[in-house]
Amino acid sequence: MGDECTGISEKAIMGMTPVVDFQKLELLSRKANVLKNCMADRGFHEDIVWRKYVEPLAKVNATKQAISFDEAIENIRKVDMWIFRKQNQRPLYWVSTKN
Repeated sequence: MGDECTGISEKAIMGMTPVVDFQKLELLSRKANVLKNCMADRGFHEDIVWRKYVEPLAKVNATKQAISFDEAIENIRKVDMWIFRKQNQRPLYWVSTKN
């Protein structure tokens, strides 16, 4: 599922060339939104187990980086939403709603 949605998100930004920095951020945002919508269409959403796992990490990151807790969570989310295979004991971002 994840690989299919990753491909769809790549196609969504294909041919778009950012000229200035904010356009790069817009493309990343568009790609992430397409992935999120694609996964939702296939019955997946953010796992509450993942959220509980990363909250302590986000608190540490927020303090170290002098950013808000919400920004720290979002930074972790931006990475973890692209991981579709379990790694060590870390829970996956996505969980099926069809269970």
